[in-house]
Amino acid sequence: MLASAWLWVGTMCLLSAQNTPTFDIRRATVIAFFPPVTDSKLAKDFDTNAALDDFQFYATQVKQPLENIGVDFREVYVHDFRVRLGKTVTTFRPVEVDVGYYFVAPGKKPRIEYGVMTDVDLLQVAKEYFGAVQKGEKTCNLALFGRELNAAMKEGDAGKVGLLVSYPLRVNDERGSYYIKDAASLQGRFADIFTSAVRKAITSQQLDPSNCDPTQFMYGDGDVWVTSTEHGYAITAVNVPGGSEHTGAVGRVEFTCRTDSYRVIVDIGLDGELRFRAWNVGHPLVQKPDTELLHGKAGVEGTGSCSYRVWSFNDGDKRLSVEGLGCFSDRNPPPSAATGQFVTATGATAWCF
Repeated sequence: MLASAWLWVGTMCLLSAQNTPTFDIRRATVIAFFPPVTDSKLAKDFDTNAALDDFQFYATQVKQPLENIGVDFREVYVHDFRVRLGKTVTTFRPVEVDVGYYFVAPGKKPRIEYGVMTDVDLLQVAKEYFGAVQKGEKTCNLALFGRELNAAMKEGDAGKVGLLVSYPLRVNDERGSYYIKDAASLQGRFADIFTSAVRKAITSQQLDPSNCDPTQFMYGDGDVWVTSTEHGYAITAVNVPGGSEHTGAVGRVEFTCRTDSYRVIVDIGLDGELRFRAWNVGHPLVQKPDTELLHGKAGVEGTGSCSYRVWSFNDGDKRLSVEGLGCFSDRNPPPSAATGQFVTATGATAWCF
């Protein structure tokens, strides 16, 4: 049951930000949250207006499919809300962006997804989280990739985009063709590659849920090509329409690393601090990192042509590092596609791709 007061803004019925609603959770539930907005803000802020329009459209589309698999769907327009599970009441306040979805069920740890999601993505995440995937039904890997790429584009997070690219990345624009060799190089040309037209092609396209495992897939009219690789779906080519733009990206990417168990970004944040972010494989990039460490140190080890960069971080009383490739003996060469190594806090090592 939802306890709250109602505030009418224009023709939209929004929950008042003055009251904190409480949801009694008795079965699987998705709570879609959006901040309260005024007509004047919507008139001045095109992005918020568009986000709200998408938020409400997809909410309307997903209600019945969720109901069909036994999941309640609620919409709330506040800055925070409470959930009651038995005798326990928890207050939730968004910590990243103020738009998203709160997945919760008795006996399960809540899952939060930030940003506006399509009805297809919402249904997919609900099935994963609530265990509503039917026997024989497969997870739609392409939809998961699309959700991560969409969110990374909206955030302007070049590190996350870098994890979703297969290197060398081929780029075709009005000047010809060239290749991007790594994530740091990608950020250096981010504005040239991911122009507003390319970003729009990505964020506006709805993926076909009936075609989850194609070997190749394109956004727009071939603006972006995605290919199924041994490490999952990845962007393999970008065809840039028109000229480049000055598009900002979050932080400065130093290195990205994909192993069999982790996806790692080493970058310099807006505060100038060297940062480590890692997601366990299977955990989407749209969630908070499983590990985030600050105050890292960058250095160089080895000499001459065998020198390589090292980024190290303290994880409690232990140290982990991400390293480029130096020189190796013929007896223990790195895989041909390897770009470096990840040394965990326990001392285990894994090749980066």
